[in-house]
Amino acid sequence: EKYNCFMREAVVVRGEFDLWTEHWNKEGKKDKKLINNTTIAALNACPSSFYPNINKLLRILATLPSSTAEPERVFSKVTKTLSAV
Repeated sequence: EKYNCFMREAVVVRGEFDLWTEHWNKEGKKDKKLINNTTIAALNACPSSFYPNINKLLRILATLPSSTAEPERVFSKVTKTLSAV
């Protein structure tokens, strides 16, 4: 729901997702390295002309942080700095 403003109707996105899943599974059978690959690899293999919504979702996924470690480190440093003052 958070990214609805970037997508078309849910039915269109679902149909596109089903086609992408079928395509990705077929390509994965041809090239086993694709199965254990990254979001960037999936994005590179996803033509925006055929799968515009999936391409957008993969772009969003590729930019999400993989952990919260960096922000937690920043807050820890700020806390230590404030404690020292």
